[in-house]
Amino acid sequence: MKKSIIAALLSIALVLVMVFALVPATVSAASANAEYDLPYNSIAPKIDGVVGTGEYSTLPFHKVDYNSDEFLDEFDTDHSINAEFYACWDSEAMYLAWVVYSELEAYSSPVYGADNLGSMWQHCCIQVMYTPYHPTDAEEVAPGTFTGDYLELGVTMHEGQTPIKCVWNASNTQTGIGSADWDFAGNVETTTDGIVATYEIKFPWKASGLESVGNGTQIGLGYAIGDQTNFNDHNNMAEWMDCILGNGGKKVPKNLAIITLAGNKNDDPIEISDVSFAGTESVDIPVAPGNIDVNSIPADATAVLQQTPFNTGIVAGSSTIITDLSKVNDYNVKWAATAHLRPTDAAGVYEVVEIVWGGGNEITFANEVQEGDIALAVHGDDSTDPNSESCQKREALRALVAGDLVTFLGYDFETKLFATNAVVYYGNTVTEDESSVEPSDEPSEEPSEEPSKDESKETESSTPVVDESKDDSEGGNTGLIIGIVAGVVAVIAVVVVVVIVLKKKKA
Repeated sequence: MKKSIIAALLSIALVLVMVFALVPATVSAASANAEYDLPYNSIAPKIDGVVGTGEYSTLPFHKVDYNSDEFLDEFDTDHSINAEFYACWDSEAMYLAWVVYSELEAYSSPVYGADNLGSMWQHCCIQVMYTPYHPTDAEEVAPGTFTGDYLELGVTMHEGQTPIKCVWNASNTQTGIGSADWDFAGNVETTTDGIVATYEIKFPWKASGLESVGNGTQIGLGYAIGDQTNFNDHNNMAEWMDCILGNGGKKVPKNLAIITLAGNKNDDPIEISDVSFAGTESVDIPVAPGNIDVNSIPADATAVLQQTPFNTGIVAGSSTIITDLSKVNDYNVKWAATAHLRPTDAAGVYEVVEIVWGGGNEITFANEVQEGDIALAVHGDDSTDPNSESCQKREALRALVAGDLVTFLGYDFETKLFATNAVVYYGNTVTEDESSVEPSDEPSEEPSEEPSKDESKETESSTPVVDESKDDSEGGNTGLIIGIVAGVVAVIAVVVVVVIVLKKKKA
């Protein structure tokens, strides 16, 4: 009798272990038809290329996570793409946003023109696929065919500055949809770790192909992220849902995620005919200034900088023009001479307000910053020769005083573009009597190798960081399952002890 009871207990325990071992397979993410509720926001996000705290929600909708089957790595085998995705909806539109933390030194976009907008997928971009119906109802798309009953959009930042959008394909109920029927804004920031590209899309229900929307409305959604200089040289793309890139570029709208609108306290359906929307046309691409006359550079200029870029993190031997002085310390200026400059009445001519030297520390301007002020930061390379050309240019900038002039030739400060031979020059020839600048106390090792203020965070990892805060719907139930299995094992151990005790008593 006792043996049969013990055997039964052991059998039950074994069955429980087997059942719970199967649980991860039933809740794990899939590369097709992952199901999510899309949250409702009573306050619409501002489409300005900046994802503000709490603008969509306190947390991203999800992050690129190659530990999840939802994300395909066919074109990102080193798992280098690090990105966050945000999404919500209201009575007017669906709002989508991506923040991509890139290891690229510069943003890459195609040469602009009516015939090559479609090639943006080869560079830095976002591709979006959508169906105005449950995606499992989508028809098969033949291999090599890039049209069908689905919508596919593309967005990029031309030269990292100008938002560009296009419609590659529209669903049967979206005939005539164009770039003016939805809004896109973006922003690209250069940091010492790479670039951060933000993309925001407002997709109005007016252009959705739906007749009405409300809680329970189901649509299909998927996307791909391009983070590459040129796909043909080195591809680097992540994809959420196997719908856009896989199978040799075959389009598979049937695999899109199943998105259900939810959370609107006013549960009445919204008739699309009652929704108004005025989108913005794609803007004209700004043209860089033409080449300058090199004879206009004074012969006695102490320093001449060639093609100094805007808002770029600098290393030893390089320089940058900073247009937002509140972000001056984002560009690694600790070992740079930094000039606070103010515009004069002459085009491209700026007056020195003050010169700041950080000596290895973050800098602060003593004078109030006014509208139109900029900064010029020059980082010399002392690692090989303290008298190198870059060091001389840095020291020449340090030698300037309030009221001295710095001239920019071939620069457009509105578009932040510059001519192919653009220059910055300053100072007159310095004599021995005039040069009273103390030698730099910069260390002999390469300054750019010093840890930056953000290096304590793992912002750029070759392996995506698993977000342990994810709930069970995103595959975050591993700890729970381990705990349950451990509990079952403990039950078995107790049963075994009982058996031993009973045998001893019987003996």
